[in-house]
Amino acid sequence: MIETEVLADVAATGKYIKRILDMIRAPAALDYPKDERPASFEGHGFVPIVFGAIEDAWRRVD
Repeated sequence: MIETEVLADVAATGKYIKRILDMIRAPAALDYPKDERPASFEGHGFVPIVFGAIEDAWRRVD
């Protein structure tokens, strides 16, 4: 899962405490894909911070 990989990389820097990283993690109650399927944030009133960062990076690469 991309979110897990991103948060692991951020945690490895040692710049942020676990509590902060847990706060930006997507809540399990949100029904976003957990695999490689495309996700759309359209129509959602809440987008986790980490997803926004992933989308920004994806757009720079694409």
